[in-house]
Amino acid sequence: MKKIICLIVCMCVVAGTTLIPVYANGSNEKNNFFGNVDTVSYPTTYEGQKDEILSNRILNEEQKDIALAKLDFAYNIDNEKTRAMKELLNNRSITVVTRNIPHFVQENNWYCGPATTKQSIHYLNSSSASQQSIAAAIGTTQSSGSSLVNMMNYLNARIAIPFLMTSPTDKAHMEHLINFGVGISDMPVIIGVRMNSGQGWPYTTTSGHFMNVAGQRNPSSIQYYVVDSEVTRRVSTYPTGKYWMGSSSVYNGLWTNQNRLIW
Repeated sequence: MKKIICLIVCMCVVAGTTLIPVYANGSNEKNNFFGNVDTVSYPTTYEGQKDEILSNRILNEEQKDIALAKLDFAYNIDNEKTRAMKELLNNRSITVVTRNIPHFVQENNWYCGPATTKQSIHYLNSSSASQQSIAAAIGTTQSSGSSLVNMMNYLNARIAIPFLMTSPTDKAHMEHLINFGVGISDMPVIIGVRMNSGQGWPYTTTSGHFMNVAGQRNPSSIQYYVVDSEVTRRVSTYPTGKYWMGSSSVYNGLWTNQNRLIW
């Protein structure tokens, strides 16, 4: 973890293409990944998100500096830090890697948020609370599922490098964000997707579903290694809960499901 902090602070001191903030496509935070009402709000502008970071009581000063650097990166702000980040990322290809993010089977139909949060924190800290405890902390309910904002805040209260939520503008933008997260920073990226078996997913969902991205391969035609807390409950041929998905399928799943990830 210290190496990761040094990497991002030096990059703070990372970056890539034109990056747009969360909800840049006009999506409404009041519709969560389950299509139900979500009362958690989140700023939709650069200044609003900057103020949110500066006033956030969860983050310490070092975390705020890192979060602000990632925010500048997400908004393509031109400054010394983001130029260094862009230079670093533009001078290297997609990092081929598979992270050993653990798989936890979600305990019921609406616990993909708590299960994915548990997978993430367990990977980063080597321990985690129960899914029920996490569900209570992030406000998961059967009717509304989980809020990605609450999941991000829960994680940021327990780790050194803060997650940031962003809405990719296109597939290449998503690939840069995931490369930064899982490939370079060793962070368990969380995506919320609407799955369609016709696009290569193991099963179809009528609403959204959270999962981790644990790896990537084939830089010329990127595939992502995902950790899916629900798949073993639905498909017997995926006993590990982990499988590879093409970048286009992942991006289409994001786009049809409010187009948000945390990285």
